[in-house]
Amino acid sequence: LLRRQAGLRASTLTVGAVTLDLISRRLSSPSGPIDLPASVPVDASQVYAKNILTLVQYLVKDGNLALNFEDDIIDSACVTHAGEIRNARVLEALSIAV
Repeated sequence: LLRRQAGLRASTLTVGAVTLDLISRRLSSPSGPIDLPASVPVDASQVYAKNILTLVQYLVKDGNLALNFEDDIIDSACVTHAGEIRNARVLEALSIAV
């Protein structure tokens, strides 16, 4: 099937050549190859921004910061509060007894 679609004869195909050809076709557009490495930071930044936005929306209720430390997400996300370090991993990294 691949040979017929690609218009190649069996004698000219090698496994590596077919794989590279399929990959190159997948990563290209009508205007040329897509610069995949350059697009990764943009996607990562968008995902990070979305995660931060979601966390802030979770922390803010009716326009006010709502810190319920009984909530595992809020408790884990909070590093310091009221002048004290709350996060156990930060305390451990600083070698401070919990």
